[in-house]
Amino acid sequence: MRKLMMIALLVLTAAALAACGQGKDDGNGTNENNGGSAAPEETASLAASEPTLPPGFEDRSNAEEPKGFLAELADENKAYEHAWEAYGMEGERPDIDLSDQSILFVSLQESSSCPHKPDTMELDGQQLTIGFEPLPDACTADLAPRTLVFAVKKMDDDKALSSVLLKMPQQDVKVPVTPYDTEYQPSGQPESAVESTGKITAIEDGRLTVMMDDMKQEVVVLTEQIDPAKLSSLKVGDQVTLTHDQAFTKSIPPQTNGYDIEPLKK
Repeated sequence: MRKLMMIALLVLTAAALAACGQGKDDGNGTNENNGGSAAPEETASLAASEPTLPPGFEDRSNAEEPKGFLAELADENKAYEHAWEAYGMEGERPDIDLSDQSILFVSLQESSSCPHKPDTMELDGQQLTIGFEPLPDACTADLAPRTLVFAVKKMDDDKALSSVLLKMPQQDVKVPVTPYDTEYQPSGQPESAVESTGKITAIEDGRLTVMMDDMKQEVVVLTEQIDPAKLSSLKVGDQVTLTHDQAFTKSIPPQTNGYDIEPLKK
């Protein structure tokens, strides 16, 4: 009888020791254990996504291959704050520690009914690979603006991110990454700029609100690229001819970049 009890005790002790060696589930399908491998460190994450484009997007994104894409990197707070405003981001700017992370702005155009949604992000050396969710079967054939903002871990050797590989549903696109320039000023209006007429309903620092005749709605016009002398003579109620970007944000009211403005001749 005593021998049976000793055998049972040994079996229970062995089972307990085996259980202690098992990893503890952290609730995310990842096991934690003493001496075991830790969960992989996150190297990139999506910080924001908004229907907007930076000033001069068409000229800059079409200057080099691949055309229609732009990727800019902000490595310090001044550049991050400047870029957030210049890109026309309307949400609250995420608080990100730039001592060990960089901010990557990726701009492109998409179907307004099928926005691109990042699904996976993998940093390999100086390249960030971004995978996207599949698109629906039917998408409208228009072009809508999109800027994606990522927080990306800085390299241990201080080498900056040099490219981003967009694994999009239709194609893979490798886009070179350039440092964000806080001194950049667009050189003139793009060839694709269009003219509209409307009535000024509000004037603020850096923007006008215009009731567009063709759209039958108010539009916020960013005036950074319009001659200040022309802006100084304007007042609420003026009818104007406005030269602006053909792309609008999907915000309410929509926004666009203005390039020139003239009082509408009566």
